[in-house]
Amino acid sequence: MEQSRRIKFREDERSLLLRLLLQVASAREPEIAAVLAGRRSLVSLAAEQRIPALQASGVWFQLLAIADELLAMRARRELEQGAGVDEMPGSFGSVIARMAANGHSAAEVQARLDELCVGPTMTAHPTEAKRVTVLEIHRRIYRKLTELDQPRWAPRERDLLVADLESEIELLWMTGELRLERPTVEREIAWGLHFFREVIFEATPQLYGKLEGAIERHYPAAPIRIPSFMRYASWIGGDRDGNPNVTAAVTAHALAEYRDTAMGWYLTQMQRLVTVLSASSNVIDLPASFKPVLHTALDKSGQADVISARNPDEPLRQFASALFARLIATRDGSAAAYPSAGGFVPI
Repeated sequence: MEQSRRIKFREDERSLLLRLLLQVASAREPEIAAVLAGRRSLVSLAAEQRIPALQASGVWFQLLAIADELLAMRARRELEQGAGVDEMPGSFGSVIARMAANGHSAAEVQARLDELCVGPTMTAHPTEAKRVTVLEIHRRIYRKLTELDQPRWAPRERDLLVADLESEIELLWMTGELRLERPTVEREIAWGLHFFREVIFEATPQLYGKLEGAIERHYPAAPIRIPSFMRYASWIGGDRDGNPNVTAAVTAHALAEYRDTAMGWYLTQMQRLVTVLSASSNVIDLPASFKPVLHTALDKSGQADVISARNPDEPLRQFASALFARLIATRDGSAAAYPSAGGFVPI
């Protein structure tokens, strides 16, 4: 009953996007809207309108791709809900389930994991011309569609979401999709880092979590250790093959940007932990082994007295605050900085 009501309540994503695009086009370029709706042919337009009409068609293809991505995600979710997570083709759950069913031991699984190394590499190919601004609009449209996918909205709330979605489509219409000149290496660096900020930083721990869950389901008694096997890399800012603009100074700039982006992500997450870890030692009992770890973290932060005075009786918040202070010191190059990336290990 709920599923039936949900289908009636939700307009098909492709139809919704086409309707909103036609509304935007009709208000701005009625003749181009007629081409998008199939009422006119491209050749019937005046010569000066044909390029804008092709660009409008490009916007529609972009919206279709966003809708298809959402529909693919929904199909995967429904398969997981119906058949189970281990029935997802190509997933960690499916692979680990087959290994267990075929009699592979925990030691064999550990050996394969220890050999595993995945190295996705960023590159700014000359044919990739989408601006970061356009990619960000795509992301917001996708998120609006996922919000509309929820059945909890009242009609008035849903209308507001649809209006927001139309505004994003109108912004996409008004935004130049392609770069009109070859981007600088600095802009290419920013383009590559966009994907880390928007997707990769969040998706990577989820990927490890899925593998951990699969191992716990199929090898529950085995102490299998999951190594850090994802090794991201980038050609952007360091590839000197035929690009005279990539100098030593540009490479130094790229490395600094990559470092600052990673540091910024960790700082944001640690700041969130400082905010939420409010458990009081007057209410909970922490293991005795945690006390020396906390004292070490506070001592190395260089701000032990300040943190202890600010958050008395909140040992978890003190611990997170100490790590946060050391990350800031690392970013700024001050005395309490971590000596290396390997030093940033909470326990």
